[in-house]
Order: sequence, then C-alpha cells, then structure tokens
Amino acid sequence: LEKIESLSVKRGRFFNEESYIRLKLKHISYGNTPEKALEELNQRIEQAEKIPNFDAWVKSVLYHARGTLYADKMRQFDKAVADLEKYWQFNKDDPNAQNTLGYTLLFVPNRINEGVALIEKSYKKMPESAPVQDSLGWGYYLQGKTQKALPYLQSAYSKMPEAEVAAHLGEVLWQLGKKDEAQQIWQQGYQKDKNDLSLKEILQKFNVSF
Repeated sequence: LEKIESLSVKRGRFFNEESYIRLKLKHISYGNTPEKALEELNQRIEQAEKIPNFDAWVKSVLYHARGTLYADKMRQFDKAVADLEKYWQFNKDDPNAQNTLGYTLLFVPNRINEGVALIEKSYKKMPESAPVQDSLGWGYYLQGKTQKALPYLQSAYSKMPEAEVAAHLGEVLWQLGKKDEAQQIWQQGYQKDKNDLSLKEILQKFNVSF
C-alpha cells in the first residue's frame, strides 16, 4: 500500500485506482481490531457525506467495507444490512453485490426469503461461483429445504473448502442424519480456520468440539 500511495498515477495493466481503494479498505477492516476499523470507517463515511458531489462509487465501497465489518467481525446484522443496501443501490446489476446483501439478509429472521430471492438472481448470472452456491444452499436450508440445499453446498465446498462453507455443509449433513460426515467436514473447516465465527457458532449449537 505504501508503494502504491507513492505513485503519482495509480493505474497499470492489471490494477487501477479502484483496486487500490478496495485494498486500502480491506487493510483497514482486517488489519485492525474491529473497534479501531469501525472508528476509521465511520470517520471516512462521515467525511464523504459532508462533501458535495463526492464520488458515488467510493462512497458505496465505504458502506460495503463497514457493512461487511459489521457482519463478519461484529455480528451486528441489522447495521450490516443497512450499509450493504446502500452499496447495492449503487451496484444493483452486480451479482456480487446481490449475493453479499442476500447472504447478509439470511441472518435477519424475517428477511430470509428476501435474501434468497436476491441470491437466486446472482446465481442466474454466476451459477459456477462457489460463494454464490454457498449462499444459495444456506438460504434454502434456512427456508427448510434441507435436501435441496445439499448439492449447492457440496459444490461450493469442493471449490472453496473454507471454514464458513464447512460450517454450512456440516449442518445440512447433520440434519440429514449424516453425522459422521458432518463432523469430518467440520473438523476440516476447524483445521483451516478454528477462529471462523460461523463455524464456532455452529459447533457450539451442536455441542461439537475438536
């Protein structure tokens, strides 16, 4: 980041100023404590809101950064949804924006169906995307469509064997009576990232430990 900041022109063959801004915000969110990251993002958003004609795209990614921080690190999903809706308003045709907001809506009990509808739109545009498959499978599970959820989560996990996907796939397998397979998947996820909050919550829910 320091090298990029020293450049007079932040544009090259593969990266541009938008890439730099996203990287900078990711560093703020994940290179600090959640509280420190929130403080800095709040300041940046407050400044952006005060400036007339502030770049709308930059403002949208500021809200995206704070929304994902609220969701991923602080588990404050109502606040996360409020920010991600602002991001989505600027990026309505972006399937990644649809998926991010849709997945976060799954954590708000009375908005699960709304979340699934958004994720389905994203899936139509990116059917091979592992994050979208994970979101859709988890959404179907939360709607009570456990068997329907399974192939989406299995496909997502085969492409992206991360702890959060393992948490989702394991719970669906558990509910389908495949408890040994579920624990095996959970253990793989635990070895990948034992601090993942989604996995921690699901292991605690089913009283499983490694």
